[in-house]
Amino acid sequence: MHLFLAGPPGIGKSTIAPVLARHFGAAVIELDREIERRARKTCKAVIEDDGMERFRDLESSVLTRLQPTPAWIVVDTGGGAPIREANRAQMRQLGLIVGLRGSLDRVTSGIAATMAKRPNQDVAPRDRARSALRERREAYSDADVTFDVDGATVTEVARAIAAWLVSARGVRIDVLGPERSSRVLIRAGILEHVGPHLADLGWRGRVALIDDARTGSRYESAVVRSLAAVGLEPVTLRVPAGEGAKRLSVAARLWDSLAREGIGRDGGIVALGGGSVGDVAGFVAATYLRGIRVAQIPTTLLGMADAAIGGKTAIDIVAGKNLVGAFHSPDAVFADLSSRAASKACAPGTSARSSPRSRSPRRSRPRSSAKTRARPGSASS
Repeated sequence: MHLFLAGPPGIGKSTIAPVLARHFGAAVIELDREIERRARKTCKAVIEDDGMERFRDLESSVLTRLQPTPAWIVVDTGGGAPIREANRAQMRQLGLIVGLRGSLDRVTSGIAATMAKRPNQDVAPRDRARSALRERREAYSDADVTFDVDGATVTEVARAIAAWLVSARGVRIDVLGPERSSRVLIRAGILEHVGPHLADLGWRGRVALIDDARTGSRYESAVVRSLAAVGLEPVTLRVPAGEGAKRLSVAARLWDSLAREGIGRDGGIVALGGGSVGDVAGFVAATYLRGIRVAQIPTTLLGMADAAIGGKTAIDIVAGKNLVGAFHSPDAVFADLSSRAASKACAPGTSARSSPRSRSPRRSRPRSSAKTRARPGSASS
């Protein structure tokens, strides 16, 4: 999944890219550096020796050679990379275009700080900035989202982009496990799309939704509607809240309920709640019928960040906590950032403002990446 940072020269793409990449454990590609590697000379020398058109051709060639990947990659594009429409089309084939926007003064100061690497030294920084903003306005406006960077630090801008990706577009991360890979889907409102994702994973028939009374009263109806909408048959099973759920007697009651309700290997268990609900539901899934599918819907921040990831399951016995359990990887983990417990813990902390961009009528429909793997947007249906 490629995130292309686009915007005028001097706007801060090269400083924002590595900071943004750290949020997602992503690699960074500098387009200019790749051009220099292919040309075996600096970008400045390419432009001065071979002309701007040759430089643009090399730029397009580097973009064309990028391949789709489930890994996260942040691409620091050059200031002129979006000029060619074919370049923008290639970027969208590979991911999202994230625009950076700033004032004439901001762009001027950025260019002035990097004048040594630029061709045509006789052109003043402010004139360069004014020309780029005027002549490339349409290209820069054709982005999936644009962030105003004036008055914001590099950290704030990177954090704002990451927050937008997670909350507005959604993020999918595939986690490799010993048995199977797990989809981790992070997005506000994902509860309403649980059913389509499980159906896509091959879930059929009857599904046990395990929750406690308090969590069920808040979120159960949305999950049940989503499951039923794709033809799954949800059955709700209640457990005590907190550590009281992690008892052998509770697990035994759940085993009996699964058998009575006819839950089989074509369906599975959906755990809705905090870490304790996820623990007992996962343990029951690992042991019933020698293992059936499980999906985790953690509703607490700790559950989203730790308990639901990796397939750790356990119940308590008299001798101590979590002494009986199994590793049983979930098919999917759905982290809905609008759930009450999570939203209280995740307060925004940035001053950078984002503006999703509308484009020409032929591309004015909402852009969705749901059909692709491991990319923002794939957490939506």
